[in-house]
Amino acid sequence: MRKTKSGLCHPPESPYYERLTTFEVFLDLKSCLESGGRLPASLDRLALLDGRAANDDQYDREDFGHGWLEDDDPDCMDTRAELLLERSLEPVTFASEERCRVVSGRWVGFFTNQIYTNATDLDLDHIVPLAAAYQMGADQWSWERRIAFANDPLNLQFVSSRLNRSKGARTPAEWMPPANQCQYTALWLAVINKYNLVPDPSTQKALTEHQSNCNTTRTEVNNG
Repeated sequence: MRKTKSGLCHPPESPYYERLTTFEVFLDLKSCLESGGRLPASLDRLALLDGRAANDDQYDREDFGHGWLEDDDPDCMDTRAELLLERSLEPVTFASEERCRVVSGRWVGFFTNQIYTNATDLDLDHIVPLAAAYQMGADQWSWERRIAFANDPLNLQFVSSRLNRSKGARTPAEWMPPANQCQYTALWLAVINKYNLVPDPSTQKALTEHQSNCNTTRTEVNNG
């Protein structure tokens, strides 16, 4: 859910959702409206609220640190730059001799399998969104554990900016990528198991169903 400076709450159903560049993120529509926001006139408030649970906990991105972490090694690269370097299929180029910021290389977008060569075309996405993790138990964590979670490579994949915005903070109960759905499900399960996160019933049901479908498909392929 994205709230503009003018106070409009844009859910993923809004035609302007993917076009927004400056916005405040909310986990759901009700929390956005309760913050003083309002829906665009073209959207039906009651229809959008139907089935969306309110959550009283107030998620803030800064609960998980101020952007990507710069670790204690001698280089000046943050988490994003280090993963761009590590996951490029060919040598990368840097913006300057200091080698802090990666500008080009060759990467496969996780949500589409499309090839990218310009680093600015990619977002580093949290497979399990930070807002979702907060609702599943991360609100009880220490500051250090939340920062570690936000920078854990297990939970990070490079994806197209457009699809990252389309996904937002939604879980597999509400959104799945066009490609690599089985790998996406496996990563979700790996992350929540590693951090002992407890998904809501609809998310758990979706994960179980996706995992079952993937196992069935894998068995059929192996049996030829």
